[in-house]
Amino acid sequence: MLFSIQLIIILVCLFYGARKGGIALGLLGGIGLVILVFVFHLQPGKPPVDVMLVIIAVVAASATLQASGGLDVMLQIAEKLLRRNPKYVSIVAPFVTCTLTILCGTGHVVVHHSAHHLRRRD
Repeated sequence: MLFSIQLIIILVCLFYGARKGGIALGLLGGIGLVILVFVFHLQPGKPPVDVMLVIIAVVAASATLQASGGLDVMLQIAEKLLRRNPKYVSIVAPFVTCTLTILCGTGHVVVHHSAHHLRRRD
């Protein structure tokens, strides 16, 4: 019974935070954790430091790449490659996407590439 009450508290906090959007999700998730720790006297788990450090490294590398203009250079090369081979775009595009993801450390550059490509066409 106690577990179900705790689960309901966490789910209510998370659903309400997701409904509000943005930082409210993290804030209300933290409020749910505070309720569990101080009201129900549960021991919090260890934070996943390794995962947090990997995320920080990827964000820092992506920010450096963006600030130095390296991302724009990589996107220009990718765009030239795709424009040179329009007949084979369905074959070349996944390789370009995979290469960008490996070199940048995240797949989010593909979204930037799509926005960059659409902006240049208009």
